[in-house]
Amino acid sequence: KAGKATFFQDTISFLETFNSYIKGFFHEQKDLVAADNHLGKLKDRILTLRDIKEPSALSLALLQYVSEIFERSVTFIVRPAELAGEKAIGVFAERNTGPTSVTNLKIPLTKPSVFRDVTEKGRFFYGESDDEVLKKHLFELIGAPLRPTIILLPMKSRGKTMALIYGDFGGKEVTAIQSDLLEILANEAGLVLENMLYRKQSSKASK
Repeated sequence: KAGKATFFQDTISFLETFNSYIKGFFHEQKDLVAADNHLGKLKDRILTLRDIKEPSALSLALLQYVSEIFERSVTFIVRPAELAGEKAIGVFAERNTGPTSVTNLKIPLTKPSVFRDVTEKGRFFYGESDDEVLKKHLFELIGAPLRPTIILLPMKSRGKTMALIYGDFGGKEVTAIQSDLLEILANEAGLVLENMLYRKQSSKASK
């Protein structure tokens, strides 16, 4: 009788537990599929970067990767005293327009800022920033985003930052991103750039 009395409750408990297990199992499978998709996409993009033959095309490829995640993105070329704007997506034109010229954008490197810190150290930055140089020399020209969360992704060669890709979420809320994948692509672009420069030097030396 005792068994019969608890049979229905035991069955309900078992079904609830089994249902939770099934949900968890399929959630894990979805995570694994998503991870495989991310790895597959990362591999394809690394192979694409390795096929690029010009430095400007490398920075453009990184800009396009960043623009798939961020509403607004800008490529800056590193000069001795400033960052010079090169191309942008979603800044002065609709995002689906593609890259446009932004040579009017200049960020000084003569005073402390998040830009100078990333340029000198060569380490990417992702997070909120209340930087005065950011506000004065970028936001005053392109407008401040809804949230102050930005990414600064350096492309390095021989220990020096050659280009910097900026991104923010524009008028949209911040969403979760996998910044480590962007960092991997930026590091790969730097290696490709080093090989380009090495081949050019070798070619000149052999003439």
